[in-house]
Amino acid sequence: MEYKGAVYETELFIKPNKVADSAPKERKSTAYTPPDTHYYKYGQSLFKQVTFEGCDQDILEMLCEISLGKYKKMA
Repeated sequence: MEYKGAVYETELFIKPNKVADSAPKERKSTAYTPPDTHYYKYGQSLFKQVTFEGCDQDILEMLCEISLGKYKKMA
């Protein structure tokens, strides 16, 4: 090869082939499954469910008394 009047020796470049793995690697599952004794599986049955029905009824009665109290007195 010649560049700006100078001659250089060169070698032919042959791109090497990629070496493929002989056997594909098996992928292991990384998902976590909690044991049967874990709280999040069955622990919710150990605790009483929280409800606000009683509180909601008290609030509704109070609102009715405030907003409709003057109409109840008239009747």
